[in-house]
Amino acid sequence: MKHATRNTKYARGLTLIEALAYIAVLAVIIAIAGRTFGRAWDQSAGIQRNTDDIKRALHAGERWRADIRAATGRIEAPADEAGQGIIIPTASGQVVWLLSSNAVRRSASAEAPEFLLLPRVKECRFAAEPRAEVTAWRWEVELLPAQKQARVKPLFTFTAVPPTDKSR
Repeated sequence: MKHATRNTKYARGLTLIEALAYIAVLAVIIAIAGRTFGRAWDQSAGIQRNTDDIKRALHAGERWRADIRAATGRIEAPADEAGQGIIIPTASGQVVWLLSSNAVRRSASAEAPEFLLLPRVKECRFAAEPRAEVTAWRWEVELLPAQKQARVKPLFTFTAVPPTDKSR
């Protein structure tokens, strides 16, 4: 009888050691899974930021094209200390696009407040491109990357032609 009792205690000890080993293995698996989930979560947030930046840039580009197409006079792109800008005369007044403080802003008239279109802009350049019959306008805008080590440079180029060639 005493011999059977010893085997039972010994078997319970092995079960406890096995349970601790399983718990340790489970803890390692949970730590690895948590780390992987955290990285995936950060990547997903980065993709969402990039998507929002692309969407904002495309909307701003279409707005800029519409302003160029609505030009009624000579378009000017003076570079000044405040940043790169463009002045577009329209039927309702001058529309001014300006890069200042790493953001592109648009003002519909001299009295109207500036409207923030693109935050986090690295570089912006407006340029006239004289062609055979017309002068096209090009807007190049580079956004600041959402991640420190970005794989893709967020650079956009928009081109538009005014309805009449008064921009030469």
